[in-house]
Amino acid sequence: MQNTVLISVVVPVYNSELYLKQCIDSILRQSFTEFEIICVNDCSTDNSLKILREYSQRDKRLRILENKKNIGLALTRNRGMEESQGKYIYFLDSDDWIIPDALQIMWDYAERHGTDVILFNSGVKAEGIGLGGTTVDWNMGDLYGIVMSGEDAFCNIMEKGMWSSAVCRQFWKKDFLTENNIMFENKRMAEDWIFTTIALLSANRVVFVDQQLHFYRRHNDSLSFVHSTDMMRDYALNYMTMLRFWIKNSFSQRTNLAIMTHMDNIAQKIRYMHVSYEDVYSNEMFESIVDRHLYRLIVNSNQGSFLERSLDKEFVDKLNGYEDIYIYGSAEYAIEMYEQLIKWNMCIKGFVVTKYSKARQIHNRPVYTLDELCTDKEKTIFVLGVTEKNRKDVVENLIDHGYMYYLSLQDM
Repeated sequence: MQNTVLISVVVPVYNSELYLKQCIDSILRQSFTEFEIICVNDCSTDNSLKILREYSQRDKRLRILENKKNIGLALTRNRGMEESQGKYIYFLDSDDWIIPDALQIMWDYAERHGTDVILFNSGVKAEGIGLGGTTVDWNMGDLYGIVMSGEDAFCNIMEKGMWSSAVCRQFWKKDFLTENNIMFENKRMAEDWIFTTIALLSANRVVFVDQQLHFYRRHNDSLSFVHSTDMMRDYALNYMTMLRFWIKNSFSQRTNLAIMTHMDNIAQKIRYMHVSYEDVYSNEMFESIVDRHLYRLIVNSNQGSFLERSLDKEFVDKLNGYEDIYIYGSAEYAIEMYEQLIKWNMCIKGFVVTKYSKARQIHNRPVYTLDELCTDKEKTIFVLGVTEKNRKDVVENLIDHGYMYYLSLQDM
């Protein structure tokens, strides 16, 4: 008797021999059994295909698709989606895994609420020097378990500073994706950013689930941990695609403001990467002359970011009187915070991070951990260049080290 397929789990595979067994085992051990696993091998050169064939011999729910040439993660996911037979579809990376009841919980929420998508929490396992493990929660508070529109879900995410495009934290109704012609765009990097943005804004019924169903493996070889000119180009193409989508559709004022913040964030990321790669640019980066023009507008824009518009004299005045000012954080937000404070002629001594960072200097300023910092604690203040979801841990870390003075835009 053929197994009924209610959920399709799509697993793109490329040179994943070290982690592939744990990924597949986590699916095969699910309490929910009416699923198929579609493993799409993207021309792996290691033993990944051999491992897949061994599993497919043991369990017929696992199907193997083989790409004739390496086409990248986005198109590989699309191929798996096209071949899927389930009512719902879940995308799982080949170095990640899910808890034993994950599919059952996803199914129950989706069926009970008739959702287009459910969004759930993840854990992060770090493997590598300078990497830290953590949890990735939506932090939705009393909004968990409530059905809302995709626009409301998007606005709640942006207003809480909890944006994540990771499709491994999403469980989609397949008919919704196909009826709205939503697929992954042909990009090597950041392919899930535009997918998640457009799909979420198009959804009618969304539910956040306050459970950690998925574990993400973060290591130095992860695509999401690699920065390159390819990523810079693909982020720019995402911006351009989103701009066209925004122009074509009508949204509420609240949603438009959330989209504007979203676009500001990615534009800032593009400008940061553009400068980091020493203004690397060539016409060959974009096929379309329109895209080339839009890219130049993005990187040369004088329009202030959200942070630039928010940081004012009142904020700066609160820093006066302290002898040493440090930026806590080292990601794009912290770097922009530094750049904006420099415009106000503030003297920033350096950057501080919770754990060891590969970057030992940013803008020719040293990067420290709190354990390395030697300063008068009564005369030192930290400007928090971190997201809202990390703020609590950062403040606790400062207090544990005896530092009582800190400031962020949320304090204003």
